[in-house]
Amino acid sequence: MQQCGMDFTQESDQPRIRRRCVVAVAVVIGWIAVCIAAGSLSIVNPEVAILGAVIGGFATFALVIMSFVQLANAKVIDMLRERGFSVLGSTRNFWRGEIANLPAEIRTLFEQAAKIGNIGRAYSAAVRVDGRGETWFIRHVVQQGKTATTRNFMIIRSPENWPLVHIHRRGIVDAVKRLFGTKTVLLENAEFNEKISLSCDDADFAILLMGSELQQAAMGLKQADELVIGGGGICLISMAMMNKSECERMLAIVENVHAAIPPELAEWEPSTPA
Repeated sequence: MQQCGMDFTQESDQPRIRRRCVVAVAVVIGWIAVCIAAGSLSIVNPEVAILGAVIGGFATFALVIMSFVQLANAKVIDMLRERGFSVLGSTRNFWRGEIANLPAEIRTLFEQAAKIGNIGRAYSAAVRVDGRGETWFIRHVVQQGKTATTRNFMIIRSPENWPLVHIHRRGIVDAVKRLFGTKTVLLENAEFNEKISLSCDDADFAILLMGSELQQAAMGLKQADELVIGGGGICLISMAMMNKSECERMLAIVENVHAAIPPELAEWEPSTPA
């Protein structure tokens, strides 16, 4: 399937069901094998039997965790398809190739939204085209030394001439920045100003953007969320563990934000310096 200039596949349910069954059977067989081996070795050498049981237990635990991850990924894919998304490439492991293969405008958008210098290689993507335009869901692994961090992006396209507006819940870092004089955009809503950090190079645009409905949507952000509006998209960034409910939450937020943006901003143009 060709969509947004990229190749997407719609894999049937049967292969995914078979994979889930294989993983479940493998876990059961692995545990039975550990029990049998431990019982046999206990007759010959109890110490070796204990060591084998411990190693086998860890291996089984790892298999269980891997199976839960696979099931969570499968549920995310199923939910996206139910909402009209097409998944990029094979969904066997939901991770494919170089991020450079994404459309340039999408790659640039989420690079600037997350302020990522080296955006790494592993990612997964799904896209939907409807009355809102393109909606993208991207999972991306950022490699920083020996540490890998997964970031989840839900993006609805918006006018590219909008300035970037960064929105997140206030935390300790924001309190420190305020001590050093870092300025944020303040609204007439005192509760919003206390709980939410709003920053934009064009304060007037941010104030026009943040109507009461959008303020309410922003108040629902989690501590680890970052909402970035402008530069071509409405982008919600989450570092939470991805599962079906988290993916549904991210999609609901960007859809609510998209619906809450004042219609007149569709014709907004940046002011020209005198």
